[in-house]
Amino acid sequence: MQVIARVSRVRFLIATVAVLSMTMASGARAQEPLRWKFEKGTKFDYDMVQDMTIGSTGGPLGAQNVTMHQELQMTWDVQDVTKEGDAVIQQKINRVKMKMALPAPVGAIEYDSSSDQPPVGPAAMLAPMYSAMTKGAFTITMTPRGEIKDVKIPDEVVAALKASPGAAAMGDMATAEGFKKMIKQGSLVLPEESPEEGKEWTEKVEVNNPAAGKQIVETTYRYEGTKEVDGVKFAAFQPTIKMNFEGAQVKISEQASDGEILFNVAEGRLDSSKLEQHVTIDQPGGGQTKIDQNIVVTVKPAGAESSEAKSTEAAASAAEETK
Repeated sequence: MQVIARVSRVRFLIATVAVLSMTMASGARAQEPLRWKFEKGTKFDYDMVQDMTIGSTGGPLGAQNVTMHQELQMTWDVQDVTKEGDAVIQQKINRVKMKMALPAPVGAIEYDSSSDQPPVGPAAMLAPMYSAMTKGAFTITMTPRGEIKDVKIPDEVVAALKASPGAAAMGDMATAEGFKKMIKQGSLVLPEESPEEGKEWTEKVEVNNPAAGKQIVETTYRYEGTKEVDGVKFAAFQPTIKMNFEGAQVKISEQASDGEILFNVAEGRLDSSKLEQHVTIDQPGGGQTKIDQNIVVTVKPAGAESSEAKSTEAAASAAEETK
């Protein structure tokens, strides 16, 4: 059960870093280099929904299953743009909602950073880290190609990481420098020239975890060209994730992933990202851990309705007119 709990914590933090990094994924016109379009004062709302199932077999506890549903709401605010075109971006996590179902005797865990009721039970142990993440703002300096030049992490987050349950077992993920390193390595650095359809490039993140050794996550992006959705042109990318462990007894025997990143060509910003991942980890002694997760990120200008909400409103209006 401890292995599953550790995997859950690490996967949550990696997913959070992924969201911070996905806000830096880029796209562009087929005939031009891929670049962000930065403008001081621009704000966007990012929503992430993550569903994950972790199943473990073998070991003294036998079959164990954990399910988790997490929602992350974040605002991205361009504070400044330098004469070189670098953007100083403030990323504020506004709300975190999380539900986990663990085997007995733990049972269900729920947390909502916006709730007036204090968390109880196991959720109270996680609350300091979640609370810290919603209080401070990450400040990131990024070039138009997506290169991360600087990362400033709120003191509250640093303190909460150090004090979080199992911090020693989380390795790099529980340190400020490790967190910065993963944000930098997890961001998408775009090629100098405009990629042709089918072009691929890979980014790598290394995480030192005492419980599982060095975890290496390689994300390969394939440029799929442009596509039009509801009259809007997007640059499309297909991300593929490959994980591996070095210097550890656990081994990955099977893994597969699929997804799509859409970038608004005219506005020069991320619109959405979808990732589906399946991993089977062989444990010492013959057991296995299977991880299945889906992560969906949607982006809209701050205060604007989502495309889904607009479609629903339009459909309701049309239905009303036909009456």
